[in-house]
Amino acid sequence: MLVIQEDNGALLQKNFKQSLIFSFYRGTIYRSQSQTLLYMCIASIKKCFNFSYWLRILAFSSATSLAFLQTPVSAQGVIEDGTLPTRVNSTDNLNFTIDSINNTNRVGNNLFHSFKEFSIPKGGSAIFNNPTDVVNIINRVTGGNISNIDGLIKASGNANLFIINPNGIVFGENARLDIGGSFFGSTAESIKFADGEFSAIDTTTPPLLSINVPLGLQMGANSATIEVQGAGYTSTSNDIDVFNPFIVSNLNGLRVKEGNTLALIGGDVSLNGGVVAVDSGRVELGGAKEGFIKLNPSTQGWSLDYNDVQNFGDVKLDSMALADASGVGSGSIILWGRNISLSDGARAIVQSRGLESGGKIEATATESIEVIGTNSDGFLSSTLLTETIGSGDAGEIVISTPNLLVSQGARIITRTFNSGSGGDININASESLEITEFSPINPSADSEINTLSVNSGNAGDINISTKKLLILAQDISSATFGIGNAGSISVSTEKLTILDGGVIASATLGIGDGGDIKIDAKSINLKGINFNDFTPSTLSASSLGIGNAGNLIINTQSLIVQDGGRVDSSTLASGNSGSLTVNATDFIEVSGTVPGSVNPSLIISSANITDEFFRNSFGLPPIPSGDSGNVTINTPVFKLTDGAEVTVRNDGTGKAGILNINTDSILLNSNGKITASTQSGGGGNIDLQVQDGLILRNQSLISAESFGTGDGGNIKINSPVIAGAENSDIVANALQGNGGNIKITSSGLFGLEFRDNLTLENDITASSQFGVNGTVEINSPGIDPSSSLAKLPTDVVDSNQQVRSECSANQGSSFTIVGKGGLAANPEDVITEISVWQDLRDLSVFNGEKKRSIQVNNNSQKPIIEATGWIVDKSGNVEFVAENSNVMSQDSWQKTTNCKGEIVD
Repeated sequence: MLVIQEDNGALLQKNFKQSLIFSFYRGTIYRSQSQTLLYMCIASIKKCFNFSYWLRILAFSSATSLAFLQTPVSAQGVIEDGTLPTRVNSTDNLNFTIDSINNTNRVGNNLFHSFKEFSIPKGGSAIFNNPTDVVNIINRVTGGNISNIDGLIKASGNANLFIINPNGIVFGENARLDIGGSFFGSTAESIKFADGEFSAIDTTTPPLLSINVPLGLQMGANSATIEVQGAGYTSTSNDIDVFNPFIVSNLNGLRVKEGNTLALIGGDVSLNGGVVAVDSGRVELGGAKEGFIKLNPSTQGWSLDYNDVQNFGDVKLDSMALADASGVGSGSIILWGRNISLSDGARAIVQSRGLESGGKIEATATESIEVIGTNSDGFLSSTLLTETIGSGDAGEIVISTPNLLVSQGARIITRTFNSGSGGDININASESLEITEFSPINPSADSEINTLSVNSGNAGDINISTKKLLILAQDISSATFGIGNAGSISVSTEKLTILDGGVIASATLGIGDGGDIKIDAKSINLKGINFNDFTPSTLSASSLGIGNAGNLIINTQSLIVQDGGRVDSSTLASGNSGSLTVNATDFIEVSGTVPGSVNPSLIISSANITDEFFRNSFGLPPIPSGDSGNVTINTPVFKLTDGAEVTVRNDGTGKAGILNINTDSILLNSNGKITASTQSGGGGNIDLQVQDGLILRNQSLISAESFGTGDGGNIKINSPVIAGAENSDIVANALQGNGGNIKITSSGLFGLEFRDNLTLENDITASSQFGVNGTVEINSPGIDPSSSLAKLPTDVVDSNQQVRSECSANQGSSFTIVGKGGLAANPEDVITEISVWQDLRDLSVFNGEKKRSIQVNNNSQKPIIEATGWIVDKSGNVEFVAENSNVMSQDSWQKTTNCKGEIVD
C-alpha cells in the first residue's frame, strides 16, 4: 500500500486509504487510473504540481493500478445496493439468504431485487426467501463487477428467476439451479415492461416496479459475456454404435425443471465444458451485443424474438459442452448469434422419449456456423442431434446462416429407434456449405449430415439450399436399417462439387424403401475416389436390402464426372434399383477411370455382385435378384471419353433397365461406352435419339449384351449422321440366349458395317454364340424428289400473248444450253464451271458498234445473281448478265439487242 506522509490533507489521506482497503476487501473498486490520481491529488494539493511525484505515481500505477483498477474485480458475495428494500443475510460469507423488507418490493406477481454484487463462492448458495405465489423474481446487479456464480441458486415455489448484470456473468463448474420456473441469465442493461424499464445502469432514477409481464431484454452498446464452465458431459455411448441412442451419464451443470426455459443471453455466450439442460423444455443461447430481445411467455416456457437485435455476438460450445432439452415432451434448443460453433465433442441434443414429438434444434447465425471435431479419444463427435426412442417423432434441425462448415468428424444428424419418425434437417446456407475432413484423432469418424432409421419409423428428409456446396471425402446421407423408409434428399445450389470420395446418398439396408434424391444445380462436378476405403465420389440412390432404392433426379446446366466418380442407382440384394434421370441444359461430360485402374467414371443403374468381404459385412446375398432401373439422359451435348461409361446393368437374376439418351450430339472417344447388359434376366435396351450426329472413335462401344442365359438387348439409334472409326463397334450380342436387335435410322452411316462377328474393324453385330442371332436393320432414307418441286398453275397461258413476235422461232432464234453453266442440265448436278449462253446466229453485221465483254472471276466469293439481260461481246457472242453493281463494274454495262439484232439502249 502506498503511504502518503504529507501533513496537509492527512485526514483525507487516511480516510482514502481506509476506503481503498475496504473497497478491495469488498471487491467493489472499479475506478480508472485517472480517478485514482485525482483522489491522491486532492489529498495533497502541492503534489499536483510536482513532476517527479507524478512519475512515481505513474510508475506505481503501471505496476498495480492497471492490474486492479482497470479490470472488473470479481466479488465473493451477495450484497444489496440500497436502491430497493432488498435484505441479504449471511453468517459465513458463503451462504446468503435474500429477503425483502416488509415485502415492499413486490408488485402484483413480480418481486424485484437490486444488488451491488451477486457472486456465490464454490460450495455456497443464494436462497431467495420469496412467497410461493410470486411468478417472476427480477434481479439486477449494479456494482460494475462480474458475477461469479459457483454455487447454488434457489427460489421457492414455481417462480421464474431473472438476473441481469451488464458487466458479465460466469457460472462455475459447481453452479446449480433449484428453481420451479424458468431461468434467465443476461448481460442486458435493463428489463423492459409495457410501462417502462428496470435498469441495471441507471440507479439514480427510482427503479420501476411493474405489475406487467416482462416484455424483453435491452442489450447495451457492447454487452459483456456469459460463460458456463465445467468438466463436460460423460456418456456410455459412442458414435460407432449407430444402433443405440445417445445416453448421457452425467448432467452436472445448470438445469431447470421440466417444461421451462433456461436462457443465457449475453454479448457472447460461451459453454467451456459447461452443461445447460431442461427436461422437455427450452434452452436458449443468444449472443447479442446490442438491441432488444422480446420475451414471449407460453404454456411451455418462454420463446425469444431476436428480430430487433442490431449487433449479434458469438455463441460457442466446446470441450464436451452440452445443451440438452430431452424428455418425454417437446423440448427445443435455440442458438442465435453472429458466429456459432460446436467443437471438441460439444453437443446440442433433443431426445424424444415418449408419445409426444420432440421439439427442434434451431441455429441461426448472421455470419457462420461451424460444427468441428471430436472429443479427445475421437469417439464422440461435435454434434447437433435429435432422435426419438419412443412413439413420438424426433424434432427437426433448422439451420440458417451464410456459411456452414461441418468438419473433422463432426455431425448433424436425426435418428429414430422406434415407431416415431426421425426429424428433418433443413439447411439454408446462403453462401456456402462445406463438409470436409475426417477426425484427425479417429480417421474412421466421418463428417456427415445424416438421417437414420433403425426400426419402424421413417428417417427424416434432408433439404439443403446454398450457393456453393462442397463435399470433400465426407457425406450427406439418409438410410434405413429397419421397416421404416429412408428419407429423401433435396439439394438446391449453384455449384455442387464432390471430391475424393464425397457422397450424397439415400440407401435402404432393411425392409423399408430408400428415399428419392433430387439435385438442382447450375453446375455439378464429381471427381475421384477416397483411396482409404475406395469410395468413389458419388450421387447415389441404392438398396442393400429387401426395400427398393429411391429415384435419382438431377437438373443442371452442366454435369462433369471424372476419375472414377459415379452417378448411381443400384441394388445389391432383392430390392429394385430406382430410376435415374439427368437433365443438363448445356452438356454432360463423363471421362476417365479411377487413377491407376480400369474402374470407369459412371452414370449407372445396376444390380451388382460385390466382393465377399463387403457381402459378409452387410449380410448381402451372393447374387442380387432385384431389377435395375431405367436411365434417362436429356442434354444437347453428351461426351464419354477415356474409358468412361453410361450403363444399365444387371449381374443377377433380375431385369436390366432401359437406357434412353436424347441429345443433339454424342461423342464416344478413347474407349467411351454406352452399354446395357444382363446375365440371366431380360431388358437391357438402348434408345438413342440424336438430332445432329453420333461419333465413335478409338475403340468406343455401344452395346446391349447378355453374358449368361439371357437374351441380348435391343439397340435403337436415330441420327442423321453416324460415324465409327478406329475399331469402334455397335453390338447386341448374346452368349447362351438370343442376340438382340439393332435398328439404325440415319441419312449417313460412315465407317461402320454389318458383320457376323466382331473384327478389328468398325462392326455392327447382333450375334449369339449358342443361341439365335439377332437382326440388324439399317434405314438410310434418300432425298424425296417431290420435296423440291413447285406446284404448277392450273390455268394454261397463251404463249402468243407473252413473247414478242420478233423473238418467235421463225425469226431464226434459238435457246441452247452449251456446257455446264448458267443452268445445270440436270437439277441434281453440281455447277462446276462458269459458261455463258450464246446466240448462234451470225451477228457480224453489228460488229461495228462499240461492245464490251464481261470478265468473270472464278474465285469471286460474290453470290450468283439471276440474269436480267444480255450483251454482245467483240466476237459477236451474246452473254446473259445481271444488272447489278455487285456482279460488274459500271463501265461494263453494254447496250443490248432486240430479237432483230438491233442495238437498243
